[in-house]
Amino acid sequence: MEKSNKGLIVGGVILVAVLIISITFFIYKGGFGMATNNMQKYTTEQVEAFNAQFEMYIGQKSGKSLSELITKITVLANQNKDDLERIPKVTIKNNYINKEKDKIESLDTPTDPKDSLQKYVKALSVIKQKIEDNHTYTIGVSYDEDGCINEFIFSY
Repeated sequence: MEKSNKGLIVGGVILVAVLIISITFFIYKGGFGMATNNMQKYTTEQVEAFNAQFEMYIGQKSGKSLSELITKITVLANQNKDDLERIPKVTIKNNYINKEKDKIESLDTPTDPKDSLQKYVKALSVIKQKIEDNHTYTIGVSYDEDGCINEFIFSY
């Protein structure tokens, strides 16, 4: 009887230890998952609404559409002066935007609005002036870890 009591006690201790380890693991995984979700900058709805205003411009588009997109990006930049993370970068492949191959010099290329918002907006204006309305441009995007558009890529 004494051996069976010891056996039950040892078995109970083992079960309690496994239970404690399982609960600790569950809390750690659950807590870590919640912390990761809370680190998202924007809700899914905010990301979808943000992306929706630009998605119609993705792909092969006319110069007129590209001009409209640049206008939208400029308005967005001016509205989000206090939240520069919200303003997408702009990259021009091959550094030219028209058939004359007018170079968009590195100083004019608004690679990152966080460097200088005024230079960024001015560079967008320069690019917009050099766009050929009847030409077809390729407009691509890249996304951040939240799925939000964070860069536009234009190519002639």
